[in-house]
Amino acid sequence: MFKFKESKPFSPVIAALPDQDTGTSEDDDSTVES
Repeated sequence: MFKFKESKPFSPVIAALPDQDTGTSEDDDSTVES
């Protein structure tokens, strides 16, 4: 999760979406990419 914060400029978004870290929710993943 730390690497996501450093790699992605929207660290608060990843923190708000725990599913993004696990990659379980594809919807959240596409939302972050968008």
